[in-house]
Amino acid sequence: TALFGLVSPGDVVVRTSYDHNSVRRPAAALRERGAEERVVSGRPDGGIDLDEVASLLRQSPHAPRLLTLPHVSNVTGASLPVREMSDLAHEAGALVLLDAAQSAGHLPLDVEALGVDLLAFTGHKGLLGPQGVGGLWVREGVGVSPLLFGGTGSESGEATMPAAFPDHLEAGSQNGPGIAGLLAGVEWLAANGVAEVHSREMARKAELLALLEPLDGVEIRSPSAPDGGAIVMITSPNLAPAEMARRLESEHGIETRAGLHCSPGAHAALGTLETGALRISAGWATSRQEIIRVANALAMITAN
Repeated sequence: TALFGLVSPGDVVVRTSYDHNSVRRPAAALRERGAEERVVSGRPDGGIDLDEVASLLRQSPHAPRLLTLPHVSNVTGASLPVREMSDLAHEAGALVLLDAAQSAGHLPLDVEALGVDLLAFTGHKGLLGPQGVGGLWVREGVGVSPLLFGGTGSESGEATMPAAFPDHLEAGSQNGPGIAGLLAGVEWLAANGVAEVHSREMARKAELLALLEPLDGVEIRSPSAPDGGAIVMITSPNLAPAEMARRLESEHGIETRAGLHCSPGAHAALGTLETGALRISAGWATSRQEIIRVANALAMITAN
């Protein structure tokens, strides 16, 4: 909704190599319709070159319409310098869209401190809601054209979508059960504290990295990124990522995810584009005992 509602033919979109396909593919579709796409390079440490960001934003002949970036990469687990990138974008006259799918519920979020104009999130990850629900925060005064058109239950006599948000962007009946489930997750997070959840998840990540580091059969591909998400990406010289995932599930009852994780640019930055990698994620309920179990299982299946 945000990308198609903001970008027209001839406009410039600046995005990052870390983008999920939920951003990369709409950006490609906009390019086919006449928009210009500029992509900031990724790095093995999950970071970004702010000088390159500034250069792409100032590149002639067209000023950018939008800078879009992920708060936390779903591949590297690293967080990007959102405030610094937002300031550069605003200096160039661009709006800023933040993809908070991997950070909402995992990291404290303050749109004012981050300096963004729009923030998109999904409900089924860190916010602990069900699949099929999410949201888009839009700063007051930012115009976004609707992606879908239809009934809203308001301004029913008008042939156009209501001007007032959220009805302006919400056509049809909303997912009431999904919204109720999301509310339950948000209330739990509010009671327990997002900062506390993040601290606990980062402790589990640090423990896993320490246990995996000595293993000859495991190659850690993602950075430690203590300020990011609880994601560890690995490969093995002895097993393909898909085979590691299969054996972890079938032999040890451990769920992981292998592949490119809908973010080939991030894998290119890590050097795993050709092979993919195995992603291990810790959550709010992950225990130290479970981390030890994962490390022991990986030691067994990657030994030779």
